[in-house]
Amino acid sequence: MKRLVVGSLLCAVLYLAEGEAFAKEYALENVNGIDFSDEEIEQLFSLAFTKDEILNMTEDEWNQNKNLEGFETVEVEQYLKITETVPEGFEETILSIETGDPETEESSLIQRKLQTSIDSVIETEIELISKEEFERESLSGSEYQVSANPTKSTSYKKMTTSITSLGNKKYRVKNNITWTKMPSMRMTDVNAVSIRSSDVRPVGGEYGKQTWKYKVTPRTHYKTGSAEYKSSSNKWKYQASGYSLKQNLKNDYKDRLSQQSYQVVELNLYMYYTIQQDGKASYIDAYGGYAHRTNPANASIGISTGGLSLSVTPSGYFSHHPTTHAALKVR
Repeated sequence: MKRLVVGSLLCAVLYLAEGEAFAKEYALENVNGIDFSDEEIEQLFSLAFTKDEILNMTEDEWNQNKNLEGFETVEVEQYLKITETVPEGFEETILSIETGDPETEESSLIQRKLQTSIDSVIETEIELISKEEFERESLSGSEYQVSANPTKSTSYKKMTTSITSLGNKKYRVKNNITWTKMPSMRMTDVNAVSIRSSDVRPVGGEYGKQTWKYKVTPRTHYKTGSAEYKSSSNKWKYQASGYSLKQNLKNDYKDRLSQQSYQVVELNLYMYYTIQQDGKASYIDAYGGYAHRTNPANASIGISTGGLSLSVTPSGYFSHHPTTHAALKVR
């Protein structure tokens, strides 16, 4: 069951020079040892990277972007409150998943445990909320709330879709997802940007990433990690109407050797690629799409970015979140 409650309009903002203050304060090595100059950080801001994305950027991604410059960016932000009715036994199943290596949990083990423990799908209610509501509700209290069965679990997600002019009739389209309170099920979600294929066409330049933060207990401390999705990854699907990317969301687990519990408290996902303008359209359009897995049973996933929106099958295995629309005027 999926119900959409429209609570606010999407917020479209022109991406301006956020980078200046950050560059002067944070011209330092990132977590992967890259020593960015002030000018390089400002250049990355012009390509619609956030400061967290710059601080977590890998050498491979930097090499892909260091010779590019963004001339103008428009972005659209969307804030969602997602309420899920979780089947009986779900919380116990998630908490029982154990592995000896916090960086290489076995998704196949998770799937087997889920399939043998859960008989029904998660029911989802999606509500568009304002930025103020999102900040007030999602950034307060515990990161993950579960109660008695059948459980209602509330998660919060921000989605930002952007278009950046690269010059010579080329543009970058990007979809950025941040979960500030985690969904109850974390398996393979689909992140995509659709385009008007009559006006533009994809020309490569694809890259995706997932970054997570763990809360480790006992003796509470935090640990971060990331996964890259390069052009060589088999998680991409290429269509004339846009690119999509399957991303397996990081899960909570308990290390049976150290008896430490790892709880994911923040997830950031993004994907982008380059498009070339062929027609004479007055605007370049990008449609951000996201489908969240709500059924753990094995299934062959079909993905389409046609019709200016994302469609994932089997439809009963995913909740499709509202589509965003960014439009950049051609200069």
